[in-house]
Amino acid sequence: MELNEDHIFKVNQAMYFIETHLDRELSLREISEVVAFSPFHFHRMFSIVTGETLHSYVLRVRLETAARHILLYPGDSITDISARLGFSSISNFSRAFQKRFGMAPIQYRRSGKQAPQLAPRSLPTPTNLQPPSYPIEIRSLPSLYVACKPFRQARMGLMNNKVTSAFRDVGDWCRRNVPDQAPRTTLLSSGEENWHILPNSMAYDACMTVPDHIVSEAQAIRTKRLPGGLYAVCRLEKRAEHPSAFAEAIREMTWASEHMYVHWIPNHSYRLDDRPGLHIFYTEPTNPSIVMECCLPIAPLNPQKSKK
Repeated sequence: MELNEDHIFKVNQAMYFIETHLDRELSLREISEVVAFSPFHFHRMFSIVTGETLHSYVLRVRLETAARHILLYPGDSITDISARLGFSSISNFSRAFQKRFGMAPIQYRRSGKQAPQLAPRSLPTPTNLQPPSYPIEIRSLPSLYVACKPFRQARMGLMNNKVTSAFRDVGDWCRRNVPDQAPRTTLLSSGEENWHILPNSMAYDACMTVPDHIVSEAQAIRTKRLPGGLYAVCRLEKRAEHPSAFAEAIREMTWASEHMYVHWIPNHSYRLDDRPGLHIFYTEPTNPSIVMECCLPIAPLNPQKSKK
């Protein structure tokens, strides 16, 4: 199989999907569907590009991530770490860990070793190939007043019951407390600093914009103001032609976000800022498409440099 840009892009997408779904079982069929290849052709392509079978790669990423968590989070039990990373039992995890690192997980924690680097999430693109491109503009966004429900979630693993439940609860609250209002902007915001480089479990807010006079300090749904400021913004639009369109839109936004962090930030005079990252979904009743924006908070590397 001759290596080309599409192969590398598809394998990178698969690697990113694997990393963000380590908390559950991953099948060859599911991963191949994510990148729109048949299982046979995807597994062959993955092995040629990476030099590993899909099974060995997934196991390696799980174990290296587990080893890192064991050392960096001494308050988390070995059992909890193994469960969060998709192992069916502590005995299966311990056997695989012993084989990989030459010692039991608890011995590894006591060894004082330096936390290992995680398996690479993306492959270098050959110099004669260009990485996939997304339209990105620098924009100053206003602050937003929102009703929100916080939840914890695997980083960027957006489509599951926890997320849909959070948005449903916020929507129900808004219908009860903000009657007869214009359509609200729906967004998912990251509630922690350095939102692209934290471990897999992160804090998010499922939000909807509301008028400033609406106040709630209840535990379930709270109101607060999200800070505005300078953002790198990628606007995407996807036709809502079938029931899976929203899930596909989420995946596209995930890939765009990864591209912005991996390719755009290093090649521009900005750094990632510590304000929340935003995934914004616009309510446009006359538009049959899903309109969304991925917004990375940025700040100039040189504070004295004027903002473009």
